[in-house]
Amino acid sequence: MRKCELPEPYQAKFLGGNARKLYRIDAPTKFIADRVTEIERPEWWPTEEEIKQSLKPRSVSAALEEYEHG
Repeated sequence: MRKCELPEPYQAKFLGGNARKLYRIDAPTKFIADRVTEIERPEWWPTEEEIKQSLKPRSVSAALEEYEHG
């Protein structure tokens, strides 16, 4: 918004100023600087490869056969 030289009052509106006034919400006082990029998953959580494999299309008969034979 600053790059496009949008005036400060309009930036505040776009960033939730109107909603904060309407619902009487205080402006945030703390901002998160560090982002979590990786989440610790439990052992039972599927791997990325397992997820990709499960999203591949397959026939109903193949899915039933896999289900029946575990």
